[in-house]
Amino acid sequence: MARWVLEYYLGTRDRPRSVETDLDDIVGEGIEAAHAFVRKVSGGEGILTSAHLPEEPFEGDPLDGEPRIPLWVTVVPFWPEDPDDGKELPKERLRLEIPARHFETRVDPGGGVVHNGPTLGLVSLAVRRHFGDGREGTVLRIHREEPD
Repeated sequence: MARWVLEYYLGTRDRPRSVETDLDDIVGEGIEAAHAFVRKVSGGEGILTSAHLPEEPFEGDPLDGEPRIPLWVTVVPFWPEDPDDGKELPKERLRLEIPARHFETRVDPGGGVVHNGPTLGLVSLAVRRHFGDGREGTVLRIHREEPD
């Protein structure tokens, strides 16, 4: 059982609504429970558009926390004191682990899952901390799975 935010509309899409409820896994065929709940709270008129887990407030270091999700990030390192010094450093592929709370998981009306990743600013912070020597990196690509 998990707390879900169900987003829906009444009549037209310009009247979005949302409601929170506790439901079992709604991925795949379980999505019918979310559709039924939206119909119940909307008097039979609501149409489910998506569902996601509610955002939980967090204080402290944004890169602290468990569980963690690995990302493979391709960056071009540079020294922030002189980023345009003409000395191009070679690209690097880094494996970074980001706390899972920074990944939004949405379930579409058909029960399909979409994972949205962390912000570019958070990935840039993780890159800077990974280097640990003052270098920063221009992020070129982010992969959820290790690229070939």
